[in-house]
Amino acid sequence: LPLAVNWLRERAEWLSRVLDPSPEAPWLPPGTLVEAAERAWAVPETLRAWSNDINGHLLLAEKLLAGDLVEVRWYDETTEYELLAESVDAARMRRVDVSAP
Repeated sequence: LPLAVNWLRERAEWLSRVLDPSPEAPWLPPGTLVEAAERAWAVPETLRAWSNDINGHLLLAEKLLAGDLVEVRWYDETTEYELLAESVDAARMRRVDVSAP
């Protein structure tokens, strides 16, 4: 389960870098980036904050251990970003009929 939570965290970090790259990013031609509206930064900032939220990650791990599908969402006026994870073992155990002889 730490693998699933780490994957979610790493995907959130990656998404924040793609949505809000550093002006010094080597893959961006000079002068490519322009100043955006203040609200445009909300999703990348929220993604970064969530990536560092250890207590939130522990709650996700508990849900995964319980066999729940976990969904993490961020959105702005035009787009919704969503990451999903589910414990394959927990899902498999739900399909097994333990009452069968």
